[in-house]
Amino acid sequence: MEIIKLKPDEKKLKTKLVETEKRLEKKPNSWFRLEQVARILSTLGDPRASEFFRQAIEKYPFSPLRGSGKDRPSDFMRVGNLYRHLGEHEMAYQHFQRARQRYSEKISEKAQRKYADPSLEIEHMIEPSFLVGQDNEVRELIEQLCLLDPDTDIRAYAIAKLAAARQNKDMEQAAESVNQFAQRIRRERAQIWVSGGISLWDWYEIALAVWQEQSDIELCD
Repeated sequence: MEIIKLKPDEKKLKTKLVETEKRLEKKPNSWFRLEQVARILSTLGDPRASEFFRQAIEKYPFSPLRGSGKDRPSDFMRVGNLYRHLGEHEMAYQHFQRARQRYSEKISEKAQRKYADPSLEIEHMIEPSFLVGQDNEVRELIEQLCLLDPDTDIRAYAIAKLAAARQNKDMEQAAESVNQFAQRIRRERAQIWVSGGISLWDWYEIALAVWQEQSDIELCD
């Protein structure tokens, strides 16, 4: 299966960079503006991206591992993704693992309440579970989600397919996941500079990495 290869428009990226840098000048402590600049620079191959990702981490107001914040899983996901972009995998793992634990706790809490629907927490838990390598857990979560909310078109299903591809070393399935994310990016007109967590573009790149890994395995066999 051929994969869909997406390439952001360089001219649009440079125009957006100028615009975002001007906004950042007015609010230099804005973590999401810092992340936006970092994402654009990274896509353009500019080494300054690392500096801006690091500044975004430093300016993020709710960083529980540093002793601040409210232990919200969304905060762990956002900061963990910034570390992932920096290539600091251990720090990213710690944040994603804590997000996974908090979502698991929330699911357990809802299970004890009559008529409580845990589908949103299950959907959200799939992302950190994948990112810490818990492919079996992703499969179990998506099975639960299918029973609770079978008709919803959410990216959790594409992530679950990607987890299965990684677990089964299935290049074709990985390619399907790449294309699902690519089609969703096109359909939603998702921009690569969107900040505030793991974006569709992030998942597209993660899926590409899994597909490439499976391709390399098949070449070695």
